[in-house]
Amino acid sequence: MSTTPYNSFQGYVIYGIDGSVSNPYAVVSNNSERKAACTHIPESMQNFLIEIEDQRFFRHKGIDFRAIVRAVVINVKTGKVMQGGGTITQQLARNLLRNSKRTISRKIQEAILAIQLEGKYTKLEILKKYFHEVYFGKQLFGVRSASLYYFGREVEDLNLSDQLSLLTLLRGPNVYAHSQPLFAKRFSVLNNLLVDRHKIDHYLQSASEPLQAYPIAVVKPSVLSYITGQIDAHKKIIHSTIQLNLQSKVREFIEESRYPNVCNWSIQRGCICCRQQLWYRACLHALRECWIYP
Repeated sequence: MSTTPYNSFQGYVIYGIDGSVSNPYAVVSNNSERKAACTHIPESMQNFLIEIEDQRFFRHKGIDFRAIVRAVVINVKTGKVMQGGGTITQQLARNLLRNSKRTISRKIQEAILAIQLEGKYTKLEILKKYFHEVYFGKQLFGVRSASLYYFGREVEDLNLSDQLSLLTLLRGPNVYAHSQPLFAKRFSVLNNLLVDRHKIDHYLQSASEPLQAYPIAVVKPSVLSYITGQIDAHKKIIHSTIQLNLQSKVREFIEESRYPNVCNWSIQRGCICCRQQLWYRACLHALRECWIYP
Protein backbone atom coordinates (compact mmCIF):
# COMPACT_ATOMS: atom_id res chain seq x y z
CA MET A 1 0.00 0.00 0.00
CA SER A 2 2.77 2.45 0.79
CA THR A 3 4.10 2.45 -2.78
CA THR A 4 0.71 2.72 -4.46
CA PRO A 5 -1.02 6.12 -4.80
CA TYR A 6 -4.16 6.16 -2.68
CA ASN A 7 -6.23 7.73 -5.44
CA SER A 8 -5.66 4.71 -7.68
CA PHE A 9 -8.21 2.87 -5.51
CA GLN A 10 -11.06 5.26 -6.33
CA GLY A 11 -14.22 3.20 -6.85
CA TYR A 12 -12.96 0.09 -5.07
CA VAL A 13 -15.48 -1.58 -2.77
CA ILE A 14 -14.33 -2.18 0.80
CA TYR A 15 -15.49 -5.38 2.46
CA GLY A 16 -15.60 -5.68 6.24
CA ILE A 17 -15.83 -8.67 8.53
CA ASP A 18 -19.23 -9.49 10.02
CA GLY A 19 -18.74 -12.56 12.18
CA SER A 20 -17.28 -15.14 9.82
CA VAL A 21 -18.69 -13.49 6.69
CA SER A 22 -17.17 -10.71 4.58
CA ASN A 23 -19.78 -8.10 3.58
CA PRO A 24 -19.64 -4.88 1.53
CA TYR A 25 -19.10 -1.87 3.75
CA ALA A 26 -18.01 1.18 1.75
CA VAL A 27 -16.85 2.68 -1.54
CA VAL A 28 -13.53 4.50 -1.84
CA SER A 29 -14.12 8.11 -2.88
CA ASN A 30 -12.69 11.57 -2.33
CA ASN A 31 -16.19 13.02 -1.91
CA SER A 32 -19.61 11.91 -0.72
CA GLU A 33 -20.51 10.12 -3.98
CA ARG A 34 -20.94 6.36 -3.86
CA LYS A 35 -19.50 5.41 -7.24
CA ALA A 36 -18.26 1.82 -7.28
CA ALA A 37 -16.18 0.79 -10.28
CA CYS A 38 -18.00 -1.71 -12.50
CA THR A 39 -15.99 -4.78 -13.43
CA HIS A 40 -18.76 -6.96 -14.85
CA ILE A 41 -22.29 -6.32 -16.10
CA PRO A 42 -24.47 -9.38 -16.80
CA GLU A 43 -25.31 -9.72 -20.48
CA SER A 44 -28.99 -10.14 -19.59
CA MET A 45 -29.00 -6.75 -17.88
CA GLN A 46 -27.36 -5.11 -20.88
CA ASN A 47 -30.00 -6.65 -23.16
CA PHE A 48 -32.81 -5.51 -20.84
CA LEU A 49 -31.50 -1.93 -20.87
CA ILE A 50 -31.27 -1.80 -24.67
CA GLU A 51 -34.77 -3.23 -25.08
CA ILE A 52 -36.27 -0.80 -22.58
CA GLU A 53 -34.38 2.41 -23.35
CA ASP A 54 -32.95 2.23 -26.87
CA GLN A 55 -33.91 -0.60 -29.26
CA ARG A 56 -31.87 0.89 -32.09
CA PHE A 57 -28.77 1.35 -29.94
CA PHE A 58 -26.49 -0.60 -32.28
CA ARG A 59 -27.84 1.17 -35.39
CA HIS A 60 -27.64 4.88 -34.58
CA LYS A 61 -24.66 7.21 -34.13
CA GLY A 62 -25.66 8.74 -30.81
CA ILE A 63 -28.92 10.43 -31.83
CA ASP A 64 -31.89 8.41 -33.08
CA PHE A 65 -33.96 10.76 -35.23
CA ARG A 66 -36.52 8.05 -35.95
CA ALA A 67 -37.15 7.62 -32.22
CA ILE A 68 -37.47 11.39 -31.80
CA VAL A 69 -40.13 11.62 -34.52
CA ARG A 70 -42.01 8.63 -33.06
CA ALA A 71 -41.96 10.18 -29.58
CA VAL A 72 -43.25 13.53 -30.88
CA VAL A 73 -46.14 11.84 -32.71
CA ILE A 74 -47.15 9.75 -29.67
CA ASN A 75 -46.87 12.72 -27.30
CA VAL A 76 -49.00 14.92 -29.59
CA LYS A 77 -51.66 12.20 -29.93
CA THR A 78 -51.90 11.62 -26.18
CA GLY A 79 -51.55 15.27 -25.21
CA LYS A 80 -48.82 14.50 -22.67
CA VAL A 81 -45.25 13.29 -22.58
CA MET A 82 -45.45 9.51 -22.94
CA GLN A 83 -42.10 8.83 -24.63
CA GLY A 84 -38.70 10.43 -24.95
CA GLY A 85 -36.37 10.21 -27.89
CA GLY A 86 -33.13 10.12 -25.92
CA THR A 87 -30.70 7.31 -26.69
CA ILE A 88 -28.52 5.45 -24.20
CA THR A 89 -25.59 7.51 -25.47
CA GLN A 90 -27.50 10.74 -24.84
CA GLN A 91 -28.39 9.56 -21.34
CA LEU A 92 -24.70 8.83 -20.72
CA ALA A 93 -23.84 12.31 -21.99
CA ARG A 94 -26.41 13.80 -19.61
CA ASN A 95 -24.90 11.91 -16.68
CA LEU A 96 -21.40 13.07 -17.63
CA LEU A 97 -22.54 16.67 -17.93
CA ARG A 98 -24.25 16.44 -14.50
CA ASN A 99 -26.93 18.79 -15.79
CA SER A 100 -30.59 17.72 -15.74
CA LYS A 101 -32.07 21.13 -16.63
CA ARG A 102 -34.56 20.98 -19.49
CA THR A 103 -33.12 23.79 -21.60
CA ILE A 104 -32.24 24.09 -25.27
CA SER A 105 -28.58 24.78 -24.50
CA ARG A 106 -28.30 21.65 -22.35
CA LYS A 107 -29.95 19.55 -25.07
CA ILE A 108 -27.46 20.88 -27.62
CA GLN A 109 -24.52 20.12 -25.31
CA GLU A 110 -25.93 16.66 -24.72
CA ALA A 111 -26.31 15.95 -28.45
CA ILE A 112 -22.80 17.16 -29.26
CA LEU A 113 -21.25 15.06 -26.48
CA ALA A 114 -23.30 12.01 -27.54
CA ILE A 115 -21.92 12.24 -31.08
CA GLN A 116 -18.39 12.66 -29.70
CA LEU A 117 -18.80 9.61 -27.48
CA GLU A 118 -19.97 7.53 -30.44
CA GLY A 119 -16.88 8.57 -32.39
CA LYS A 120 -14.50 7.80 -29.54
CA TYR A 121 -15.85 4.56 -28.04
CA THR A 122 -17.33 1.29 -29.25
CA LYS A 123 -20.94 0.48 -28.46
CA LEU A 124 -19.93 -2.01 -25.76
CA GLU A 125 -17.63 0.60 -24.18
CA ILE A 126 -20.51 3.09 -24.16
CA LEU A 127 -22.73 0.52 -22.43
CA LYS A 128 -20.05 -0.08 -19.81
CA LYS A 129 -19.64 3.65 -19.21
CA TYR A 130 -23.41 4.06 -18.95
CA PHE A 131 -23.68 1.41 -16.26
CA HIS A 132 -20.78 3.04 -14.41
CA GLU A 133 -22.18 6.60 -14.52
CA VAL A 134 -25.97 6.22 -14.30
CA TYR A 135 -27.52 7.86 -11.23
CA PHE A 136 -29.72 5.88 -8.82
CA GLY A 137 -30.42 8.60 -6.25
CA LYS A 138 -28.98 8.83 -2.71
CA GLN A 139 -25.54 9.74 -4.12
CA LEU A 140 -25.40 6.30 -5.80
CA PHE A 141 -23.64 6.37 -9.16
CA GLY A 142 -23.39 3.25 -11.27
CA VAL A 143 -25.21 -0.04 -11.21
CA ARG A 144 -22.65 -1.69 -8.89
CA SER A 145 -23.26 0.90 -6.16
CA ALA A 146 -27.03 0.47 -6.57
CA SER A 147 -26.72 -3.32 -6.40
CA LEU A 148 -24.72 -3.11 -3.17
CA TYR A 149 -27.12 -0.57 -1.64
CA TYR A 150 -30.44 -2.18 -2.57
CA PHE A 151 -29.51 -5.86 -2.49
CA GLY A 152 -26.27 -6.10 -0.50
CA ARG A 153 -24.72 -8.10 -3.34
CA GLU A 154 -22.43 -7.59 -6.31
CA VAL A 155 -24.23 -6.97 -9.58
CA GLU A 156 -23.06 -10.28 -11.09
CA ASP A 157 -24.88 -12.09 -8.27
CA LEU A 158 -28.28 -10.55 -9.05
CA ASN A 159 -31.03 -12.68 -10.54
CA LEU A 160 -33.17 -11.48 -13.46
CA SER A 161 -35.83 -10.01 -11.17
CA ASP A 162 -33.21 -8.03 -9.23
CA GLN A 163 -31.69 -6.74 -12.48
CA LEU A 164 -35.07 -5.55 -13.74
CA SER A 165 -35.76 -3.95 -10.34
CA LEU A 166 -32.68 -1.74 -10.71
CA LEU A 167 -33.65 -0.80 -14.26
CA THR A 168 -37.14 0.04 -12.97
CA LEU A 169 -35.58 2.77 -10.81
CA LEU A 170 -33.80 4.54 -13.67
CA ARG A 171 -36.59 6.91 -14.73
CA GLY A 172 -37.10 8.22 -11.19
CA PRO A 173 -35.01 6.59 -8.45
CA ASN A 174 -36.20 8.95 -5.71
CA VAL A 175 -39.82 8.21 -6.65
CA TYR A 176 -39.86 4.47 -7.32
CA ALA A 177 -37.56 3.55 -4.42
CA HIS A 178 -40.03 5.04 -1.91
CA SER A 179 -43.38 4.08 -3.44
CA GLN A 180 -44.13 0.37 -3.71
CA PRO A 181 -47.32 0.87 -5.80
CA LEU A 182 -45.50 3.04 -8.37
CA PHE A 183 -42.51 0.70 -8.38
CA ALA A 184 -44.73 -2.37 -8.89
CA LYS A 185 -46.63 -0.66 -11.73
CA ARG A 186 -43.43 0.36 -13.53
CA PHE A 187 -41.87 -3.08 -12.96
CA SER A 188 -44.98 -4.75 -14.43
CA VAL A 189 -44.90 -2.52 -17.53
CA LEU A 190 -41.25 -3.36 -18.20
CA ASN A 191 -41.83 -7.02 -17.42
CA ASN A 192 -44.66 -7.21 -19.96
CA LEU A 193 -42.53 -5.41 -22.53
CA LEU A 194 -39.68 -7.93 -22.19
CA VAL A 195 -42.08 -10.88 -22.39
CA ASP A 196 -43.89 -9.47 -25.45
CA ARG A 197 -40.56 -8.95 -27.20
CA HIS A 198 -39.44 -12.50 -26.27
CA LYS A 199 -36.46 -11.33 -24.21
CA ILE A 200 -37.65 -13.47 -21.30
CA ASP A 201 -39.99 -16.46 -21.45
CA HIS A 202 -41.81 -15.91 -18.16
CA TYR A 203 -43.04 -13.11 -15.91
CA LEU A 204 -40.60 -12.11 -13.19
CA GLN A 205 -41.60 -11.73 -9.57
CA SER A 206 -41.55 -8.17 -8.28
CA ALA A 207 -40.66 -7.35 -4.69
CA SER A 208 -43.78 -7.20 -2.50
CA GLU A 209 -42.24 -4.49 -0.30
CA PRO A 210 -40.13 -1.39 -1.01
CA LEU A 211 -36.53 -2.17 -1.82
CA GLN A 212 -34.45 -2.70 1.29
CA ALA A 213 -31.45 -0.48 1.93
CA TYR A 214 -28.03 -1.87 2.85
CA PRO A 215 -26.22 1.39 3.72
CA ILE A 216 -22.89 1.80 1.97
CA ALA A 217 -20.43 4.27 3.49
CA VAL A 218 -17.83 6.35 1.70
CA VAL A 219 -14.18 6.06 2.74
CA LYS A 220 -11.50 8.51 1.69
CA PRO A 221 -8.35 7.03 0.10
CA SER A 222 -6.17 8.47 2.89
CA VAL A 223 -7.69 5.97 5.36
CA LEU A 224 -6.79 2.87 3.34
CA SER A 225 -3.30 2.31 4.75
CA TYR A 226 -4.89 1.75 8.19
CA ILE A 227 -7.56 -0.76 7.23
CA THR A 228 -6.40 -2.70 4.17
CA GLY A 229 -5.98 -6.45 4.44
CA GLN A 230 -5.94 -7.82 0.89
CA ILE A 231 -6.59 -6.17 -2.48
CA ASP A 232 -8.32 -7.84 -5.43
CA ALA A 233 -7.44 -5.56 -8.33
CA HIS A 234 -9.40 -7.67 -10.82
CA LYS A 235 -12.69 -7.34 -8.93
CA LYS A 236 -11.90 -3.85 -7.54
CA ILE A 237 -12.33 -5.08 -3.96
CA ILE A 238 -10.41 -4.27 -0.78
CA HIS A 239 -10.77 -6.87 1.96
CA SER A 240 -10.33 -4.77 5.08
CA THR A 241 -9.65 -5.60 8.71
CA ILE A 242 -12.73 -3.64 9.83
CA GLN A 243 -15.09 -5.62 12.05
CA LEU A 244 -18.52 -4.28 11.16
CA ASN A 245 -20.23 -5.01 14.47
CA LEU A 246 -17.63 -3.01 16.42
CA GLN A 247 -17.62 -0.23 13.82
CA SER A 248 -21.38 0.10 14.27
CA LYS A 249 -21.09 0.21 18.07
CA VAL A 250 -18.44 2.94 17.92
CA ARG A 251 -20.63 5.09 15.66
CA GLU A 252 -23.66 4.59 17.90
CA PHE A 253 -21.58 5.40 20.99
CA ILE A 254 -20.41 8.71 19.54
CA GLU A 255 -23.82 9.70 18.15
CA GLU A 256 -25.66 8.94 21.40
CA SER A 257 -23.13 10.52 23.73
CA ARG A 258 -24.25 13.57 25.73
CA TYR A 259 -20.79 15.03 25.17
CA PRO A 260 -19.81 14.05 21.60
CA ASN A 261 -16.84 16.42 21.40
CA VAL A 262 -15.33 15.08 24.61
CA CYS A 263 -16.18 11.55 23.50
CA ASN A 264 -14.39 12.03 20.18
CA TRP A 265 -11.38 13.59 21.91
CA SER A 266 -11.16 10.74 24.42
CA ILE A 267 -11.59 7.99 21.84
CA GLN A 268 -9.00 9.45 19.51
CA ARG A 269 -6.43 9.42 22.30
CA GLY A 270 -7.20 5.87 23.37
CA CYS A 271 -8.85 6.75 26.69
CA ILE A 272 -11.89 4.73 25.68
CA CYS A 273 -10.68 1.54 24.07
CA CYS A 274 -12.30 -1.83 23.38
CA ARG A 275 -9.67 -3.16 21.02
CA GLN A 276 -6.01 -2.25 20.44
CA GLN A 277 -5.94 -3.19 16.76
CA LEU A 278 -4.68 -0.66 14.24
CA TRP A 279 -7.88 -0.76 12.16
CA TYR A 280 -9.93 0.16 15.21
CA ARG A 281 -7.86 3.22 15.99
CA ALA A 282 -8.00 4.18 12.31
CA CYS A 283 -11.80 3.94 12.22
CA LEU A 284 -12.10 6.08 15.32
CA HIS A 285 -9.71 8.62 13.87
CA ALA A 286 -11.65 8.56 10.60
CA LEU A 287 -14.89 9.25 12.45
CA ARG A 288 -13.23 12.10 14.33
CA GLU A 289 -11.88 13.71 11.16
CA CYS A 290 -15.06 13.07 9.10
CA TRP A 291 -13.14 10.82 6.71
CA ILE A 292 -15.88 8.22 6.69
CA TYR A 293 -19.26 9.51 5.58
CA PRO A 294 -22.40 7.71 6.84
